[in-house]
Amino acid sequence: MKRIQPLLLPLILVLLATMTSADGIKTTNVTVVAHEYYDEYQLPDKKKWQQVRRVRIEGQSSVGSIQVEQSGPSTELEVTLYDVAVPSEYWVTIVWQGGERYRQSFSTSAQKETRHDIYQPF
Repeated sequence: MKRIQPLLLPLILVLLATMTSADGIKTTNVTVVAHEYYDEYQLPDKKKWQQVRRVRIEGQSSVGSIQVEQSGPSTELEVTLYDVAVPSEYWVTIVWQGGERYRQSFSTSAQKETRHDIYQPF
């Protein structure tokens, strides 16, 4: 029995290393593209086209919580969050010039790239 114990320890360590290696963790990339939109309910003396002020993605990676943000103003802002853990949940927040906000949660899928095109806050 004493001969078996020294052989079990390296075997257990190798098994644990392969189970927790970074190669076994599935990840995906998430891209959000926010576009300006036409606000038909805006007062006549205000701008009708609302540019994108800020886009943020918050999620979980293999090393912990991550986020990325892009600021404008611009007619289109694109942000990519790399290596988001699968399965997990991530949040997208978009703010336009007029103060309108869009906040939505999504679940990651096993595909290599996820893209969201957001054209209005509602």
